[in-house]
Parts: sequence; structure tokens; C-alpha cells
Amino acid sequence: MINNIKPILKEGKKIISIVYNNILDVDTIFNGNNFVCILIVNSSIFVPPKIVSWILKSKCKYLYIYGQNAEKIENLIDHEHISQYENFNIPNEDDIITMAIKNESLSEVLFMAFNFASFQDKSLDNILILQIEKTFSFVEIDNAIKNTKVI
Repeated sequence: MINNIKPILKEGKKIISIVYNNILDVDTIFNGNNFVCILIVNSSIFVPPKIVSWILKSKCKYLYIYGQNAEKIENLIDHEHISQYENFNIPNEDDIITMAIKNESLSEVLFMAFNFASFQDKSLDNILILQIEKTFSFVEIDNAIKNTKVI
């Protein structure tokens, strides 16, 4: 359970930022609605299997993997995702778009999430910033959110 989380609201977007703490209950925070996840993995190539499983079962529809080992982690998550379906045939409602990003700033990643992430032609207005290890302070994340333009 995630306690005492106060979402940041910005121009119709609801943003939640947390550091992984072994238990995730974000679906209830977003009331079961689809969302974007920015998974920050700075120095580790290890993503706890519990997080991968949760992402694949959740309402995450757009997953940005951000950090130095983003491509390796994206490949692991994609492989785990498609292996769950017979003949690798993922139903549209279970589809997750993944993108590995390692050389942009956090503000640039937020800009993409705010402005380009959609599912079935609908903008995704719920955004989870999930750090596997604390890479950015909440002040840095808050400042990046405030300085990111929504178009």
C-alpha cells in the first residue's frame, strides 16, 4: 500500500512520483484508469520481478524506461510480456508500448509522457514516475514537472 501520496496536478495531468518500496497499489490511486509509467533505472540493470509483473498486470499502457541500462531492461520487459500470450498474440487491451531512453533529461522524458503518450487515440493523463533506486529527489522531480510544457 502506498500511503499519504499527494498527486501533482498539472494542466489536466495527474502525476505521482514514488521510489519502489516493495509494494505497489497505484491502480487504486488512478481508480483503475490507464496510465503512463516512467520507470527510472539509473545504475542497475536489475528490476525486481515483482515490479515487472505488476507493470504487465496493471493498467500501464505506455512505459518509458529511463536510465543507462534502459534498452536491456526494455528487452527484458518486452520478452516477459509477449511470452505470456500464446503465439505472441497480445490482445489490444493488454498492449503496452515501451520505449527505452537514456540520453535525454528527465524534463524531456516528461515532455514526451505529457504530450505524446496515448492509448486507443485517447491521451493518457495519469502518470506514474517510479524510481527503482532513488536517483532524483522529489524536489528535482517536482521542478522538472513544473518546467515541462504541456502542449
